[in-house]
Amino acid sequence: MYEYAFYGMSALLLIIGVVLIAVPRICTKKEFQDVPEQVQNTRKMGYFYIAFGVLLLVVKFLIDM
Repeated sequence: MYEYAFYGMSALLLIIGVVLIAVPRICTKKEFQDVPEQVQNTRKMGYFYIAFGVLLLVVKFLIDM
């Protein structure tokens, strides 16, 4: 059961990252949606989420070796 926790968390992080990259304006707070820097920061956070999801998969692979 617990061996699937890494896969579930990685999938969740990857999905959240894709959503943050695809629609950053919707994911930004309402009062900051018109500020381009905040929207760009939201998009950058999406890249970090994806990178962390991939990192979790790599760690799981290394643990299972």
